[in-house]
Amino acid sequence: MSVRSTETYAVLIVFFQLGLYANALQRKNLDNQGEDWPTCTICGIPAQIALNSSPGPSFVPRRHIYLLIEPSDFTQEKLANAFEKLSKNYPDPIFLSIYAFSNKDFLKQLITAVESESVIDFADTPEGRTVERNYYQRYPPKTGHFRAYYLR
Repeated sequence: MSVRSTETYAVLIVFFQLGLYANALQRKNLDNQGEDWPTCTICGIPAQIALNSSPGPSFVPRRHIYLLIEPSDFTQEKLANAFEKLSKNYPDPIFLSIYAFSNKDFLKQLITAVESESVIDFADTPEGRTVERNYYQRYPPKTGHFRAYYLR
């Protein structure tokens, strides 16, 4: 291995570690906020921002925004307007995901699942499929609340 490739790997490892550190700080901030999430002042509808996550240096820069919105405000028009305003307010990075939920506990559950640092490749066996099913139960249920997603 050449000296140049060793330096490249060292730089990549540092960037990766900085990204992990930034994500850990954001998750800590979410835990510290408890039940008092800030109001989204640019959404145009009553909404709380559970987490506005833009990890540090990354191979694919991205931003995730998690919103808590009352069920009465879950209309296509209101959500499209809020997503458009947020998208215009955060033009960079190009990859933007917005998750809107009407249930606070399910939103917290989603944040924990999506913001985790692990990637798992399950075995293509009956046992592997069972483990995969159990693993994905940490995501919120698909029914019992309103939810909407935006991806740019």
